[in-house]
Amino acid sequence: MSYRVYISYSAKDSELAKDLARRLQEAGVETSFVNSGIETNESACQWKDIIRMHVLSSEEVIVLLTDNSADSPWVRYEMGIADGLDKRLTPVVVNEGVEKRVPMVGKHFIKYADLPKYISSLKRRAKAA
Repeated sequence: MSYRVYISYSAKDSELAKDLARRLQEAGVETSFVNSGIETNESACQWKDIIRMHVLSSEEVIVLLTDNSADSPWVRYEMGIADGLDKRLTPVVVNEGVEKRVPMVGKHFIKYADLPKYISSLKRRAKAA
């Protein structure tokens, strides 16, 4: 079994999410995320089902916390799904202070600058899975 991480992010931060996915994959972690087309062809109900499926099939959800994602109802939805499914939820703070705008009581935040250290610990979890 491989260790899978779902990446939650704002569509405005898609390049950042792709870079994170690449870095995680290089560390041997399988990643998934919903491409930034939520506002296009599919209905909101279909997107909710797609997101739920991705989160359900993941062991962990990483939330890229930026000024954009703090204002995104889809990112909040993804965090709610992860919490409801009792998935490990790891917020990564990209913009200082943004964590104060997102209601995540009792969560341990990772600073973006500390991402390499976090990826090393994630790599160990992935090997243990």
